[in-house]
Amino acid sequence: MAALTGPVDSELAFGEAVCAGIEDARTQGVRELTFCDPHFAYWPLSQERVLSALTAFLKVPGRRLTLVAQSYEHLRRRHPRFVRWRNVWAHVVSPLCLQDPAADLPCLLLADRTHALLLPKADVWSGDWVTDRERLLAWQERVALWKQQSQPDLAVSVTGL
Repeated sequence: MAALTGPVDSELAFGEAVCAGIEDARTQGVRELTFCDPHFAYWPLSQERVLSALTAFLKVPGRRLTLVAQSYEHLRRRHPRFVRWRNVWAHVVSPLCLQDPAADLPCLLLADRTHALLLPKADVWSGDWVTDRERLLAWQERVALWKQQSQPDLAVSVTGL
């Protein structure tokens, strides 16, 4: 697994960084992870290692995962394993749809006040870790605003009835 240092410069490095960010959040006692992206098409959300890391994080009582996107259509099509996994964890996973189409959502993994993984655009594979308290606070404020401007989305689907 990748350390929380250095640049993220490839799809493989991004997948490793996402896992490292989730695992570090788990071990540091972070209560909420927030993932932001316009559509989550390039995230490794259906990879077993990411789902395992998220499951381990969310098994601790009081923890939450919030997703903020402008659309979940790409996620529904490209990440069916994540959608099924989310159905099981719907009580602690909150997908929100940002109502402002002009907002410039980056690719962001935010772990409370401990760390963030930031890629201005996920498909460009150029990003880095944020651990500076001032920058983390600025991102927390921006994410809080996006959450306020969002509505719940990605409804839980019940099949077999």
